[in-house]
Amino acid sequence: MTRFPRFLSLCACIGITAGSLTISPQANAMNAQEQAAFQPLQRFLDGLAKYDPALMREQALPSFHATLMRDGKPQVLDLDGFLARLPKASPTKLLEKTGTPSIHLDDNVGVIWVPYVFYVDDKPTHCGSNVVTVVQVDKRWLIASVADTARKDCSTP
Repeated sequence: MTRFPRFLSLCACIGITAGSLTISPQANAMNAQEQAAFQPLQRFLDGLAKYDPALMREQALPSFHATLMRDGKPQVLDLDGFLARLPKASPTKLLEKTGTPSIHLDDNVGVIWVPYVFYVDDKPTHCGSNVVTVVQVDKRWLIASVADTARKDCSTP
């Protein structure tokens, strides 16, 4: 597998859109605590869009891991493995349109679930859902893990 298809697989995990995550208008209804918990995901995606692994690393726990479900089989990556698979740059336009995130928080632990459709050069390539676990450490929210689904048939939600 070449580096670019691996990158597309990773993008399915946490999506990018012209430099950041697309948030639907309903997401603006997030309360202050939900916005704070969502912020590391937004910054992580900004780092992904800019090919900036240092920015991405700043948003995650050192024990971060990603679980990518492909054809019913999990691909599990630690943070170093995840970042090592990113290309240095790409002329290809990548865009992930997300639906309204559902955020559930309890004290210093939270889960963000959001559906997505991923586009390469304005063509949908796959869709699914992202599940992001966040934790608050020293009053700062960080990403603990990411899991996603990816399917080619995006005609049904």
